[in-house]
Order: sequence, then structure tokens, then C-alpha cells
Amino acid sequence: MTVLEELELLAGSKDIRSADRAVIRNLLRKVQRGQQLDYQERQNLWAYLTRYHDRVRQLRQPPVH
Repeated sequence: MTVLEELELLAGSKDIRSADRAVIRNLLRKVQRGQQLDYQERQNLWAYLTRYHDRVRQLRQPPVH
């Protein structure tokens, strides 16, 4: 899974803090437009991906019935 795919999953998740989701959506839009992230944005990106790593894994797995 790419970083872009992980960002897309997190941006649509209602299970994370709304403030984090807003920042993730802004980062996602910037990356989708092909814009460079500055140093602080890159640090924040990796912090979010680390913080929500388990949530991303759960979102990737199909629901168990």
C-alpha cells in the first residue's frame, strides 16, 4: 500500500480525531496536486501514519462476517 492510499483511507475514516483528519485531507490534496510538502508537513505526515498505523491495517482488511 502506498502512502497516498494510506492517506486516502485515513482522510475518509471517522474513527480518528477530526483535527487530524482535517490536516490529513489538506496533505492529501497537496500530494494529489503534485505539490511538494515542506519539512514540517513531511514530519507531520509520518507522525500521522505512525499514529494511525493500526487503524490503516483495520481499514484495509475486509469485514469478517
